[in-house]
Amino acid sequence: MGDPGDLLPERYDELVDNSGELDVFCSSTDWIVPAHLTWGPRDLLVAADDGAGLALARMATTWGGPVLCGLDPVWGFACPVIGVDPRSGAELTARVLGRRGVHWDAALLTGLLPGSRREACLVELLGSRYRLRQGPAMTRCLADLGEGLDRFLARRSASFRRNLRQAERRWQSLALDVELVCGGGTEVIDRCVAIERRSWKGAEAAGLTDSTFAAFYRAMASRLEGEGRLRAGFARHEGCDVGFILGAVRGGRYRGLQLSYDDRYARCSVGNVLQLRQMAALIGEGVVEYDLGMDMAYKLLWSDRELTTRTLVVVRR
Repeated sequence: MGDPGDLLPERYDELVDNSGELDVFCSSTDWIVPAHLTWGPRDLLVAADDGAGLALARMATTWGGPVLCGLDPVWGFACPVIGVDPRSGAELTARVLGRRGVHWDAALLTGLLPGSRREACLVELLGSRYRLRQGPAMTRCLADLGEGLDRFLARRSASFRRNLRQAERRWQSLALDVELVCGGGTEVIDRCVAIERRSWKGAEAAGLTDSTFAAFYRAMASRLEGEGRLRAGFARHEGCDVGFILGAVRGGRYRGLQLSYDDRYARCSVGNVLQLRQMAALIGEGVVEYDLGMDMAYKLLWSDRELTTRTLVVVRR
């Protein structure tokens, strides 16, 4: 299969960057093209008009007719309806779904911010023609870095800060260090995979030890390599990698992707120190927002707020 990015409307990422009210990194080709190459159905349905864009794919089902979804069929972070003017995007979506010869039974419009104008316009224009249902939601954890590391830490609890200080002292006593990598490509993912094999995920053939999952990140790293936007940190001990943090930057924002460590270092707070060092480096290059991704208990300790997006399910009458 060729690069689906070549089939998307011209300046697609520029439209994403200027859309607002959506997950910019995951709605861009940084995320949706690797996701589509790895998991997506091959039948694309893309369109653009008046500063708006639409990117859907047609999935066959075992229970009925075809379903249209965005190019991120696994998580649903990406919003397939983009553009500066939400109403233009909604009008484009309505026209495409109503075309003769476009076969579908349901459409999943993911990544919509509840109460946003984008969601409201879609509901208004599609609700008179089709049945609408609320689909799955996805919550992300976000940290604000615009005021610097000291202000970020001041917003954390006293016990959180104490644990970080203890972790740093433990690292010094064990002679652990961090190597930060700015840029790079698939060789960064290869290092991460090697560490993952020695983690609890490796024992369960999960995470990056799943070859399909690793292929997704290799495809992403290849796309980011030319612009140097991949970011990684490697915990090292006696010349060996023992932990990693992986992410990418786009437009002053960092998107966390993966974090893991060798099980033998489970008591060394590897994840906490890697998060802290990564944050400090990102602040140094002017990053203002740190997106930790899907909500998990430990991420709540690092975040300042949560942001939930949801899916609008459009069903033919």
